[in-house]
Amino acid sequence: MKRLPLILLLLVVVASAYGKKTKTTHSGRLQRAEQVVVKPEDAVPAIIPDSGDIVLAGYDKPLRTRRETILATNHRLDTVDSLFITIRYLDTDGRQLHERSVKVGQTIPAGETRQLQFPTWDIQQSYYYYLSTPPRAGIPYRILARVDSLK
Repeated sequence: MKRLPLILLLLVVVASAYGKKTKTTHSGRLQRAEQVVVKPEDAVPAIIPDSGDIVLAGYDKPLRTRRETILATNHRLDTVDSLFITIRYLDTDGRQLHERSVKVGQTIPAGETRQLQFPTWDIQQSYYYYLSTPPRAGIPYRILARVDSLK
């Protein structure tokens, strides 16, 4: 009877270790990804997606980087304080790898362009944007990005 709690504890430890098959390239330490949660009250539908008010271009994410970069141009008559962007990540055959929405708190004055940076989705650091400098190893991907709303 005294062995039952020990056996249960051992099963829990083994089960939790089996479920976490995350590998990293940084000396065995698990890197936690910053999760950006977009709350409905934060998302103000102030623009129509793909209306041309905010134009996204110049995306980049080389292999083994922790940040993604994209350029945003504000074609509105007022200043934008933050953007809510949805990014769909696709392999070179067009299959979806991942999709997420991020809030980027960057002020963009009317008629100007700013470089936006945010934590990468690729916590394993094994993917690279297909237009970045090709590394010797790594998996290329493409994106589809749109501005959902702004503040």
